Amino acid sequence: MQVYFLQVVSGILLSWLCYRLFLKGRASATTNRYFLLGGLLLPFVLPLVPLSPEAITAAEPILLPEFTLVANAEIMQQPTGSGSWNWLFTLYVGGVISLLIYHLSGLFSFLHAIQKAEKADDDSRIFQMEKLTMPFSFFGRIFLPASLSQEDKQLIVAHEALHLQRMHSWDVLIGTIIHSVLWFFPLMPFYIRDLRQEHEFEVDHLMLKETSFTHYAETLLYFNLKPIHHRLFHSFSSPNLKKRIIMMTKNQKRNTWKLLLLIPVIGSMLYLNACDKQTNQAIEAEKPAMEADQSETDMTANGTEVMDFKQVSSPPQFKDCATEESREAQEQCFLSGTMKHIGENLKYPEAAKEEAIEGKVFVEFIVNKSGSVSEAYIKRGIPNPDNSAAIEAVNKAALEVFGTFPELIPAKKDGKDVAIKFVVPISFKLS
Repeated sequence: MQVYFLQVVSGILLSWLCYRLFLKGRASATTNRYFLLGGLLLPFVLPLVPLSPEAITAAEPILLPEFTLVANAEIMQQPTGSGSWNWLFTLYVGGVISLLIYHLSGLFSFLHAIQKAEKADDDSRIFQMEKLTMPFSFFGRIFLPASLSQEDKQLIVAHEALHLQRMHSWDVLIGTIIHSVLWFFPLMPFYIRDLRQEHEFEVDHLMLKETSFTHYAETLLYFNLKPIHHRLFHSFSSPNLKKRIIMMTKNQKRNTWKLLLLIPVIGSMLYLNACDKQTNQAIEAEKPAMEADQSETDMTANGTEVMDFKQVSSPPQFKDCATEESREAQEQCFLSGTMKHIGENLKYPEAAKEEAIEGKVFVEFIVNKSGSVSEAYIKRGIPNPDNSAAIEAVNKAALEVFGTFPELIPAKKDGKDVAIKFVVPISFKLS
């Protein structure tokens, strides 16, 4: 899930940068609006696009749950969902709920306004409010102050009707939901602001086809000082009236072809999606779950053919807990046996204790088709810029454990014994 959100925010960031660099003020508001909408929605969809196996070339081993060795206590910990993740998830959900509540206050304000306002006789879409506020519209309803001249009323209704006709309220609703989901992404308020600003540029451009610039600008200036009912709505004279007036003086070129800039955004998202499936990213390495190899087979340095974990009919098993039960039970047998063996044989080096060395070591090993454990090596160890003997002792201790493994029952595919490659993270922590 973390990788998915990383891809989403990367896609939205790339879209916003393309808009800022190549589109803002250089293409029509309609073109910019569709580009921003596409840049908001596509990043959620593209990471879910399934890629063919031919597009995946990197072979990664199966990742086992993390083993934690605590100095002095030397106990084994198998994470079933660490406290840090639970707190992180709780914080995320709390942020989503908080922002949704704020936005729902706008919907309640909308419903309350419908109940309190008086419906105009000549148009069922128009509601007149006694409270002096800036005119606004939202989802098929237009709200106006009761004390308006007929001329101002006609102009404002025409303006807000264009918002309704262009279905801008749906853009706002989509942006609101996405903003709530990505509340932690600081770019989102600016992205939504730019989208809403393009709404106003689009409507202003259409209004000036039938309204004089002087009268329209003066009306906007007059209502700019009125209070906004809620930020969720399309208020008549906001946001950023100065920029709107500047845009009215420009000749907007449609430049619909610039929507082609979405192509590199799409390509970049698909590339990130492929990279996610091709590499063992650090964020994925923290998952306490078994990850399947993306290729069907791989070859070790000794020429051993290593099979895809998903393709085997049964995983390796320890002889003292061998089971003919479900695949899940067989996997649990292997996992519990591996964790038990590491816990009984791994010792915290005294040199590492003395120098207060802590860290995580990723050990890769193979369970051969003969059932023996071999070819163990440090896939990623504790950084050792000073060539510390204590850190070398930690790496050596982690490797030596895999030389003491008993002979296992090998994995099987189509009734034949096959080899499987694994990686186990081992954390060394001081009590």
